[in-house]
Amino acid sequence: MATAQVSKSLRIQLELDDSDDKDYQVVSISNKRALMYGIQTKDKADYLLLRVYNESLKMINEKSYAFTSKEYPKYEVNYIDNLFIAMLFHSKSGRFKLFTVDLSTLVETVSEGILMPNCHVDSITQIGQSFFVEADAKAGKHLFVIRGHNAKPTKYVLSNLISRKISDSRSLIARSKSGNEYLILAESMEKRFPNHYLIRFDSLGNKIGEAIQVPQPEEGKKILDISVSKIGANDFILTGTYSTDKMSRSNGIYFSRCINGKFEYTKTYNFLDLDNFTNFLSDEKKIERKKNKKESDGEELNINYRVVVHDIITLNDEYLFLGEFYYPTYRSEKNVTYVDGRRVTSYEKVFDGYRYTHATLASFDNSGNLKWSNCFDMYLFDKPLYVKKCIQHELQNNKLQLIYVNDFTVKSITFEGNKMVKTTSSGFISPDSTDDDIKFTYSNHLGFWYSNAFLGYGYQIIKNEEKERGERKRSVFFISKISY
Repeated sequence: MATAQVSKSLRIQLELDDSDDKDYQVVSISNKRALMYGIQTKDKADYLLLRVYNESLKMINEKSYAFTSKEYPKYEVNYIDNLFIAMLFHSKSGRFKLFTVDLSTLVETVSEGILMPNCHVDSITQIGQSFFVEADAKAGKHLFVIRGHNAKPTKYVLSNLISRKISDSRSLIARSKSGNEYLILAESMEKRFPNHYLIRFDSLGNKIGEAIQVPQPEEGKKILDISVSKIGANDFILTGTYSTDKMSRSNGIYFSRCINGKFEYTKTYNFLDLDNFTNFLSDEKKIERKKNKKESDGEELNINYRVVVHDIITLNDEYLFLGEFYYPTYRSEKNVTYVDGRRVTSYEKVFDGYRYTHATLASFDNSGNLKWSNCFDMYLFDKPLYVKKCIQHELQNNKLQLIYVNDFTVKSITFEGNKMVKTTSSGFISPDSTDDDIKFTYSNHLGFWYSNAFLGYGYQIIKNEEKERGERKRSVFFISKISY
């Protein structure tokens, strides 16, 4: 396996003040451009700030859009592919304002209408010219489809689509060259066990056929996470993780194929059957002994884990499962109070973020057979406070490149088939001034930009002893271009 260094390219940084909400994001858009967007508050007014950079990280366009939060106190900001920024404003009365910006021109379009009173918007997704809005209300979960900017929303009550009460739902996009679909995986509890139904919509928001019931992997095993890949007009591949315990933690991977609305098979694979999986467990030898004993008794050992599941990766004739493993961490905080003049000390258990430990890449053929698997270390210094996908992937020349950020380091792993053929690593680009000392980096992100270039961004606290008192420590938002 070859090891190489990342070729570091460019870095820019923005000085932050107290008015910044520290929620900027950077994404790749067309023609080798990058978009930075976020909400700013100045003089008690809110603005959507957009800045467009070229491949040399020179700003080539900037625009801000003022909006008032009095009429529409709630809003969601969504980046939609590389075409639009969309903001959905909504109020308790049910009124909404859909605000979109064409990223090629930075020209905005606004439309208004009514969803329904007292609903809580969960998400907004765009496919083609249709906006899919999922919302909760007392009457249950709803889907609203806004076609274009002047159309009255089409309302779907999700429970009516499967003729059952829905306990949970999640949205998915099945992408294909023939056209993308918007999918809802609806969960209905029946006899204390979840059943899942796949509800399909085309890019215009029209419902496609009847809801498809997704079979559970096996008796005593329930689906936890799901990823869907469209392989034909009415054909899908599904993969994800399953659980055997009541704690809803994953025990293994399942793989299913659905042809014309009918599931042909569902196959499951225990995590302990994956290559090198136990290498990343603290009690590896103990678990191996337990596994062997269970097998000699004709039973199966299950270990519980939390997993972030990526969308299915299709490469040649393979379907690749990628999962990141993590666990919650806690710390003790000391509290001192006084009761009747006496000092009382107590300790409180406080959530301290998620620790990511390792990742698994597994390959399946069209019949759901496990061809190979590979587990690799991804121990992250940073512990995010929410569950997220830390690994980015890119397909190039029949090779799979996986990239993630660990503290100040960018790591890249390239797979050719089941072989790890190359690893690279490098630190994020340092500040321009040699007097600047990075004290803390947080909210690191990394994504594919173009060719062999990647975009990294995040926040840092920097100290400069050469500056005057009161100005030595400051916060910055940085953007890096990293090339290989």
